[in-house]
Amino acid sequence: MSVPSDLLVKEGDRVEAGQVLADRVRDRDRIEARIERLQLQKQKMSVAIAGPPPTRPVPEVVGLPPTSFLDELAAVERQRRLVEAAEVEVANQQRMLDMLVSSENPSLPAATVPHEEAVLEQRQQELAQAEAELSVAEGQLQQAEAERQYQEYQHSLEMRKRAIALQQAELQRQEELQHQQAEERDRAFELAQLESQLQNLEAQLFTLSAIRSPYSGVIQRLKIQEQRDQNLIVELSLVADGGSGAAATDP
Repeated sequence: MSVPSDLLVKEGDRVEAGQVLADRVRDRDRIEARIERLQLQKQKMSVAIAGPPPTRPVPEVVGLPPTSFLDELAAVERQRRLVEAAEVEVANQQRMLDMLVSSENPSLPAATVPHEEAVLEQRQQELAQAEAELSVAEGQLQQAEAERQYQEYQHSLEMRKRAIALQQAELQRQEELQHQQAEERDRAFELAQLESQLQNLEAQLFTLSAIRSPYSGVIQRLKIQEQRDQNLIVELSLVADGGSGAAATDP
């Protein structure tokens, strides 16, 4: 017994076979309450730990469209041919004018040389215009090439950023998995401890079964013999019906 009140009979009481003589109700209730709390705690801890959320997808980087600068190259080539043709026209007109000036032909009209000089000036203006348009076409080609280089540079930056984002996402995923595994190990250890405590309490509960009278008879004597480990050792003498006596010791 833990306390004297666990004893349910006194000297002189008549008891029947199977009647409870002593019962450690308080201890049993206390242990059963602890078992219930531990079982509830175990039930809560048995819920699987949620894994880390899926990694957010990193958007793909849109590739650059192919380019060959065909339009710009064609424009440059076309303007070069126009410049070459204009240069030929200027050269031919210059030769003609030189021939007229050096011919000293008295029958040559006086307005011929000034006219051809005006034609030469027009051909030179046409050449200058063609050269200017060639410069514009070459500038447009250079600008297109520079813009493409800038686009390729920006694209390489985006690709590098995406690679870094993928690496960081994988590192975060690994950290979350390691954290989950650590939580699982801690949970398994705590569950093992709870199970050990439950087994120990159930073993204690088994020892707290009620003491019942083996016979019908009268309680002749009750004596507290000693106290051991916070338990009272009680000797009970029972005079069974028919005159035989029996003694029982209740811890």
